[in-house]
Amino acid sequence: MPKEQQERLNPKFVLRRLSELMPDDLPGHLRETLIALYAYSNGFLRAEDLEAGRVDFQVTVAHSQLAKFCHVKDIRSMRRRCEELRERGLIAAAKKSNKGNVYTVSYQGQGVETLSAESYFDNTRVEDEPELPAMSSAFEIIED
Repeated sequence: MPKEQQERLNPKFVLRRLSELMPDDLPGHLRETLIALYAYSNGFLRAEDLEAGRVDFQVTVAHSQLAKFCHVKDIRSMRRRCEELRERGLIAAAKKSNKGNVYTVSYQGQGVETLSAESYFDNTRVEDEPELPAMSSAFEIIED
């Protein structure tokens, strides 16, 4: 689907859905790493995939970038985290490139409620910005 025709999703809802679809037994530091990987991802998640409980994205990122995002001082620790995600099947593919590490993250929520189109889009559409009320008189500039 062309970028112009993609459904715009509320980023806060996307983050909640990413977390909701993660395995229940996933430790906090690995949850944080998945969110960091998504933060550096190269595209958009599809509404249909999230609605069906699937997460699929690709990211090119250096371990130092992930370490900075996660406030981790040891880059080797980020490598271990990514390896652990791969062992758990949440990272489907990993390879090195001249721009960093290329990860393909792919997982399906287990026992997670599949959202209906109506409830999903009611919670995720980004509406036009509401018109802000006029500023109060306390902020008016008073000239001499």
